[in-house]
Amino acid sequence: MDFKHTILAIFAGVALSLAPQGSRAGANSSGGGNIFVKQPGSSPVLLDLVVWQPDFVDDFTGSSGRSLRLVTFRSFENTEIARVRLTDQPAYWLLQEKLNLWKSASPIVISAIEDALSSMEFYALRSGLKHQRGFSVPPVLRERYPQGVLVTAAAYGTNINGAVISAPVWDSLGVFSQAGLIVHEALRDIQLGAVDEMPDEILQETAARIILDVPHRG
Repeated sequence: MDFKHTILAIFAGVALSLAPQGSRAGANSSGGGNIFVKQPGSSPVLLDLVVWQPDFVDDFTGSSGRSLRLVTFRSFENTEIARVRLTDQPAYWLLQEKLNLWKSASPIVISAIEDALSSMEFYALRSGLKHQRGFSVPPVLRERYPQGVLVTAAAYGTNINGAVISAPVWDSLGVFSQAGLIVHEALRDIQLGAVDEMPDEILQETAARIILDVPHRG
C-alpha cells in the first residue's frame, strides 16, 4: 500500500470514527469549494462547516484585528488573476493553529495536509467563478433553509497544481470559512492524488472537523 493509499484509509478513519454520529448533519452531501448562503441577506458560510454545524456563525473580525480581504502579490488593476500571498492571510494562521491542535492525534493526516499546502499554488480571480455542475444544496440544508443557495468560492486546477479563489467571494467570508476553504483545497489536492477515490463527504467532514472540532481525549 503506497503513501497516498494509506492517507485515504486514514482520512476515512479520522472523519468517521472520532466524533459522535449525531453531529454529522449532512454526511451524504458533496461539494467543491462552495459557500452556502442560508437566505437573502445572510452571511455566507463554507458549505463544509454549515453541513457539520447548521447553526454555525462565523467570525468576521478575526482575533488579530487584521483585514480579512484577500492579499495578492500584484494588483488586479491590469490583470484578472494574481497569485495569493497565503501567509499574509489571517485565515492561514488560524488554520496553522488548528493543524497544530490536531497534530498529536492525527500526525499522518496533518502532515499530508501540510505537505499539500507547501507544494500548492493559490491564485485569486478578480471576478466570480462559474457554479460547478453536479453540486446542489444538501437535502438536510434545503429542508432547513429553503431559500439557501450555493456560491462557488474556489476551484482546484490540476494544471496549476493548486486552487483559484474568487476574490469577491473570499472577501465576503468570515475567518473560519476562509481557513476551512484553504484546508478544503489542500484535501482536494490529496484526494486527486489518491490511488482510490476519497468520497467528497469524507473530504468535507475532515475539513469541518479540523476547523470546528477538537481531538477527543482518552
